[in-house]
Amino acid sequence: MAVYRVLRRMNKGDTFYLRGDIVKDDLFSEDALRKLLAVGAIAPVNAPPLAEIAGWEKKAKKLEAIGVSDVTQFIEADPSALAKALKVSRATILRWGRDLEEQVRPPERDGCTGCRD
Repeated sequence: MAVYRVLRRMNKGDTFYLRGDIVKDDLFSEDALRKLLAVGAIAPVNAPPLAEIAGWEKKAKKLEAIGVSDVTQFIEADPSALAKALKVSRATILRWGRDLEEQVRPPERDGCTGCRD
């Protein structure tokens, strides 16, 4: 499984994705992924190690013990399996995932808060 960053606004059915959103490859067919990559609508996420994310030092140690060392691995992992392994709720894992996605999202442009393109 791979994780991609949305580079241009797009939609799939009734769901819209904004620039900076993080999506998993299982959202699209292989053909659609190739086309989206070719036109520059998405790009693979080059995510940092969890230990380098501000406020994640303690969580990173626990996650490293179960084989999850970077943001991409966390996002790709099954939230229920992570919750069970770390003895936290699934809701906590989902909240951590949203936090990570926000931290790896590119900064807003031109001081424009809320306009991700």
